[in-house]
Amino acid sequence: MFPFLRISKFTLIFILILLLFCSNTMEGAGNVYYVSPKGSNSNPGTLEKPWATPGYVSKQLKPGDTLIILDGKYVLSEYYEDMITPPSGTVDKWITIKGEAGKRV
Repeated sequence: MFPFLRISKFTLIFILILLLFCSNTMEGAGNVYYVSPKGSNSNPGTLEKPWATPGYVSKQLKPGDTLIILDGKYVLSEYYEDMITPPSGTVDKWITIKGEAGKRV
């Protein structure tokens, strides 16, 4: 009787399904952390306030997280704290460690 109502119902259902799909994919996403030689391990690990040592950071990571190693020279010592030993991820929540795009680490 009112063809425009069918279109709006279809559009509403489509939007609801799309929102449901997007909310499920975002739920599995982890945090992104940063490490820089100019950072501090008392920082929160953000781009603006990165952590300082890769060994410290690797112990903070959880499944689904990503660590971006920012440009700079890292000097690792013989101390246990400098060992990079991230926990295992899961099949659907990997732990990713990568260098900053286009920079030298």
